Amino acid sequence: MTILSTIGCFLLIYLAYCGVLPFILAIAGKFQNHEQNRIVSKQRKILVLIPAYKEDSVIVETALQSLNQEYPQNLYDVVIIADSLAKTTIESLLTLNINVQRVSFEKSTKVKALNLALQKWMDPSYEGVVILDADNIMHHQFLANINVGLEKEMYAIQGQRKAKNADTSMAFLDGASEDINNHIYCKGAYNLGLSSRLSGSGMAFSPLVLKNALEKSVAVGGFDKELELELTSKGIRIHYLEEAIIYDEKVRHKQAFSSQRTRWIQAQYQYLGWNLRHRVWDGIKALNVDYIYKVSILALPPRLLLPIILFCSSFSWSLLTGLNNISWLLWILLILNITSFIVAIPKLYFRKKDLVKWLGLFSAVIQTLRALTNLSKARTSFLHTTHSTIVSNMDKNKIS
Repeated sequence: MTILSTIGCFLLIYLAYCGVLPFILAIAGKFQNHEQNRIVSKQRKILVLIPAYKEDSVIVETALQSLNQEYPQNLYDVVIIADSLAKTTIESLLTLNINVQRVSFEKSTKVKALNLALQKWMDPSYEGVVILDADNIMHHQFLANINVGLEKEMYAIQGQRKAKNADTSMAFLDGASEDINNHIYCKGAYNLGLSSRLSGSGMAFSPLVLKNALEKSVAVGGFDKELELELTSKGIRIHYLEEAIIYDEKVRHKQAFSSQRTRWIQAQYQYLGWNLRHRVWDGIKALNVDYIYKVSILALPPRLLLPIILFCSSFSWSLLTGLNNISWLLWILLILNITSFIVAIPKLYFRKKDLVKWLGLFSAVIQTLRALTNLSKARTSFLHTTHSTIVSNMDKNKIS
């Protein structure tokens, strides 16, 4: 076999994996998890951490909303980790029934803020730690559902993130992407006995598990990816609680979409490279399927680009060699990939009034390509996604 043939076989296997895996997970996501036992022996004390870096426009409203839980107020504490907030914002926060932890770093990162807060607020009375983003709104039963998970000895939990807004085409598409993640990489993977993905917020952990996983982290961006790999490498499964709902603001504009994807893609390939070099062989020797799966999905191309890659591969091969077995395989992989999206996207995204928003898909692809050109910047600095004010008519505009 020549070198070119070897490369060709490797690329074909890679494309087959990229096309088949999301399809399998999408089908698995159609099945319901029948764990309905919600009886708990007690209500546990929970620490809610909300890192807020330059989030003056949303953090006060987020703090207010965090107190609207159907859970005893004496059993959860909210800590706003205030990094570079305005003096007036701090003053407003201090009037609320929450805690404010001020931090300041030469180079701010979410991991630094969380580690400092854990050091100062870690207390044996807490049996769970929730991590939110500064724009997140917890469903009023979020903490009660997290308590159910803790009752079942779930040491790492990802809740279901839903779009808080769909007021622009980009926000609409970002919300669709979130729901695809929920269906395929959270519910689908979990139904197959694998770990759910972590989304960076709407997460809950056993305090000791979180502290041990984060204490050596130096992540600039994508700390959720690092957490996934650290937990699964230690044999800790990440559970998915679909009923634990968190509302997350979706990016409204192209620039924010591109910046966000730059951060995500850079973190994805950074952790793929590090784990392939330093840890994956240990996982293979230990037959740690969950960890190996987590490493393997880091090798997938960005979701918006995969159908384009498969289409170009199918078309080019068919043009050069005609319709043969490989050509048909490539076309089938493309169909499977598109089908996985169709299966994963909720029907509500195809309402007549929202169809025009799908026209922004071309722009989203362009922004994803643009993100690939800025990866070097994301390696050394945290690309912050700025959030706007809370959408006052959230319930009207969100996709749910």
